Amino acid sequence: MASVGLTEVVGFTKSYSAGSFDDAAMMDMFATLKSYFLSAGFVLIVDQAEAFEVLPAGHAAGTISDDIPHWRIQRAGSAIYPRISASAIWGADYEAPNSRYSMEKNLLNADTDPQWAAYRSITFAADGSAGWWWLISKQWDELHPEYGHWFESTVIGSFTRRYAADRHAGLASRYGLYDGDEWVTPYFVNEADNISDHATGLLWSPLNGDQRPLSSPLPRMAAPVFVSLEGNPGAHLQGEIEHIMKLTSGYAWGEGVMPGWWAFAHDSEPLALPAPATFTAL
Repeated sequence: MASVGLTEVVGFTKSYSAGSFDDAAMMDMFATLKSYFLSAGFVLIVDQAEAFEVLPAGHAAGTISDDIPHWRIQRAGSAIYPRISASAIWGADYEAPNSRYSMEKNLLNADTDPQWAAYRSITFAADGSAGWWWLISKQWDELHPEYGHWFESTVIGSFTRRYAADRHAGLASRYGLYDGDEWVTPYFVNEADNISDHATGLLWSPLNGDQRPLSSPLPRMAAPVFVSLEGNPGAHLQGEIEHIMKLTSGYAWGEGVMPGWWAFAHDSEPLALPAPATFTAL
């Protein structure tokens, strides 16, 4: 039976010392993620020991639509290298006949190799009514702070806006995952009328570049981003992504960009993401 939580924007942060994010901690985090998806108002449609799947609030199990995001979070990897990953699903569920799904994107890897163990800070946010979520895992070496931090993962689940000229179903799934590098989505129909599963694409923005010259009068600002699918998709419009914006330089980590939006400096590409007013520290 599907489970529904209260609808609200939720978020948490949790930190781990180097080497402490072992398999037991990962299992606990997996349960925490499921709990927060439900608290955000997502509908739980698949609940297994190793995976769960959710739909936005108000949508029953079995709903299949190009425009209604369907997310799967699963424990994967091996006993030696366990991990948590995410996929976007088109279909009743991952195992249903004729279902299509995006490439997996890693969320978290367990500290099973001491050589790569590092301090870890996880930040998560979700809104079950709107259907978006994101997770960022930032790491750094406490013994060598001069190395700075790096991102273990940046995964954002969102969807693209529809325009009046493109209201047709069956051409492409309109939701997907962005990992700071590529956009992945369950499918599109290509120009030869064949279905391309595990479709990928890149993001582009009318804001050309993000580093302002010192002499530039351009203020700090946020601009929309759009999807450009790869592999000769059939004609349709992939509108702007609803829950990602590109920033000019100068924003600090976690700084408010506008009401309900949070600045995230992903390596060399500053982004703005929707966020709750406060994050619960776990």
